[in-house]
Amino acid sequence: MRKPVELWTTIAPPQDYDPLATAEAAVQLEAEGWDGGTVADTQCINVDPYVTLGFCAAKTSRLKLETGVTNTLTRHPAVTASAFATLQVASRGRAVLGISRGDSALAYLGGSPQPIAKFEHTLQMIQAYLRGDGVPVSEAAEALVGTWKDYDHIALGAAPPQSWLKWLANNPTYTKVPMEVVATGPKAIAIGARTAEHVLLMMGAEVGRLRWGVQTAREAAEKAGRDPATLKLGAWVQLRPHDDLAVGRALAAPGSATTARFLTINRTIAAPVSEAERATLKRVGETYDMLHHATGGPQAETLDPEFLDSFNIIGPAARCVERLEEILDLGFDKLMLSVGSAMSTAPREMESRAIAIEAVLPAIRRAA
Repeated sequence: MRKPVELWTTIAPPQDYDPLATAEAAVQLEAEGWDGGTVADTQCINVDPYVTLGFCAAKTSRLKLETGVTNTLTRHPAVTASAFATLQVASRGRAVLGISRGDSALAYLGGSPQPIAKFEHTLQMIQAYLRGDGVPVSEAAEALVGTWKDYDHIALGAAPPQSWLKWLANNPTYTKVPMEVVATGPKAIAIGARTAEHVLLMMGAEVGRLRWGVQTAREAAEKAGRDPATLKLGAWVQLRPHDDLAVGRALAAPGSATTARFLTINRTIAAPVSEAERATLKRVGETYDMLHHATGGPQAETLDPEFLDSFNIIGPAARCVERLEEILDLGFDKLMLSVGSAMSTAPREMESRAIAIEAVLPAIRRAA
């Protein structure tokens, strides 16, 4: 018998403009039986995720809440940790910190994802803050931009001995926020396996590639002296069930282009792919228009039917259940299923989402 699996989805659409409406969508997700929901952190495209998740926490009682995802650069590690610790207290223990190296949030500021060589240390700093541990002030200062990194320019008799979230020690309701690293390549997967409680693989729905990701994570955990069984693993999968394959493909294409780009974001492809997939991924990278991030554009037009069919879970409900069961056989603790927003009023998206909720998800829960 398979282990129990958490089923998550996105709360808001790719471009979210109303935190109050998002909170109402979170209420709907909770009523539908989802275990958790995510809100994107990309400040120039969406409303602020922390304010939005706070509204979601106030409106719900069971639904777990996560950034999908935040990054290590647009906020100081202490600010990220304090915001999530606050959400943890406000939600009575339902917060999860979803984090990666950054993409659209940085692109709209003229930057690129954090170099992989610095990623792990930043995560370690955030984890220290979340535990209530101290971080050397010299290290905390290195994450500051645009100021002196010492106390020589201010009147000060005694400096803080370290950098830490002092208020955590005085809050008896706080429990450590789990961190989930969202990763695609082997280096990021390994970093997540060493530093985080959870790793979420974002590489499509092809079972062979997901199996490679699971092995990479578990081997990295073991090499670091960690029991692989303590590492929770998840997979981001786009689920667009519909009897008309053309409809499923059309619904899947915008999100597929974004996720496919993550496989080649550094202009190299480290995950196992076929030659046909490699050619498709190259086209996506060469045509990607950030103005259409996650919403379509020229990058979505580069995806052929064969790629869409293997990269996503689409087709009749029974076929979708069959493919998801193959993924669950790899031992995942969580499926992050993109089924379209509860806020959508587009008829075909609403129809596909209803099939997912009424036919696919119950079957998956029975199979777990």
